[in-house]
Amino acid sequence: GGAAYKGGGGGGHADADLNGVSGGAGAGGAAGGGEYASTNTFSAPLSPDDISMGFGGGGGGGGKVATVSGAGGAGGGSIYIEARYITITGTVTAGGSNGGSGINPVDGANIPGGGGGGSGGSILLKSYGSIILDNSYLISDGGAGGYSVGADFGDTPNPGGGGAAGRIKMVYRTASFGQIVISTAAGLGGIEFIGGNPGAAGSSGTVSYGIIASSPSGFSVAEVFSTS
Repeated sequence: GGAAYKGGGGGGHADADLNGVSGGAGAGGAAGGGEYASTNTFSAPLSPDDISMGFGGGGGGGGKVATVSGAGGAGGGSIYIEARYITITGTVTAGGSNGGSGINPVDGANIPGGGGGGSGGSILLKSYGSIILDNSYLISDGGAGGYSVGADFGDTPNPGGGGAAGRIKMVYRTASFGQIVISTAAGLGGIEFIGGNPGAAGSSGTVSYGIIASSPSGFSVAEVFSTS
């Protein structure tokens, strides 16, 4: 979490911008969480071990008595669906939660920090036959950093950093994509208010596709001899 009055860092997970840091730093406060787990690789055999859950954001630093510091947002879950045929006509989401707001309801002095957003989790769809996606949404966004506000003008408010987005992976033999939205958007840093410092955004996530090869058909060879 953040030091006193400072913003909490966003949870880490993916690192699509390849800067080595995936969670956004809290304003004036904690560093964001680092990347972890594989970004876009597939193991054999593919299993739930190829995806990982999101990480929670750090809490904002406390202010003085009667203030409320922002709690860190929860990280997204991990969703693994394996079937011969998969049809999705709805929403599957494993996004991180937003960080809580740091609030001083009394005055503008010693404003507590906003919490960091949680990082997105993972979604993996595995089908040995076909995947049909239509009127569907696959979402693993990072949570936004929490605000930091006071009752009036005073000290600098420090919101939380945004959480990193998660990962979405699909493996199939054939696929039909209709009206779909696939989102691994970074969590935004907490918005600054009246001269405050903005929290840093997290990194965007990754989307990966894999094709399961079909067995060859009509396969034949010419006569083979021991000297061939």
